[in-house]
Amino acid sequence: MYLYVLTFEIKRYILIKNETLKDIKINQEVRIMANARKHLDLVKEAIISVENASIPSCLDKNGDVWVAVKPIVNAIGLNWATQTKKFKHLKQKGVVFKTIPLKTKNGDTQKMLTINLYDLPVYLYSINVSRVRPELREKIKKFQVETTQAIREYWKNRIKKEKEEIEKAKAQYDKLVAELKQIPTYEEYQQAKELAGKLQIAIEMIEDLLTQARPYLQHIYTWIEWKNQGFPTGKLKAPKIFER
Repeated sequence: MYLYVLTFEIKRYILIKNETLKDIKINQEVRIMANARKHLDLVKEAIISVENASIPSCLDKNGDVWVAVKPIVNAIGLNWATQTKKFKHLKQKGVVFKTIPLKTKNGDTQKMLTINLYDLPVYLYSINVSRVRPELREKIKKFQVETTQAIREYWKNRIKKEKEEIEKAKAQYDKLVAELKQIPTYEEYQQAKELAGKLQIAIEMIEDLLTQARPYLQHIYTWIEWKNQGFPTGKLKAPKIFER
């Protein structure tokens, strides 16, 4: 009986582990890797708010942050044509500009002139506050102090958060892979199935032998009882299947 139960449980365990559990784990794996890939884009974009101005920026595959300059020029009230002349002068001094397609706050994609975040303070502090209109001076000073810091902090925190999410997803994936490795292969399943078949045959043989032995065991039990009570045991006849 115990062997029969054991065989049944082996079969049940293998079927559950190879079918139901495997399906569940594979679905989990797909979700985890999809979640990780979502954070592994080579170029990321963001619109960062500074002093009520919406400034598009992006992080490229090399880890450099590029900032659209026209929204900054418009926000501080300067003339764009005049500033483009200054950009040419700054390029000669090594300041890096690049034209990149970026999304605006309206969701449209436009080609924008951008400046590397490391060079942004160079441009901002190249603006002589004493030579602009008085009503613009305070705003320009705020942009000179806050813009670079706000953009740098945004990308620093975003990169940190996404690295944490990627590490978390990787840890979940590694754990899942380890669990999947514990699931038997098809060959192991076939071996276990063959073993279960042999156990079933052995169980059936044992049950058949027990069925045949039951009358003889009853005969022995009765003989012992008669012997203990002093009855003549010679009158007891053995079962026919055991008679010679």
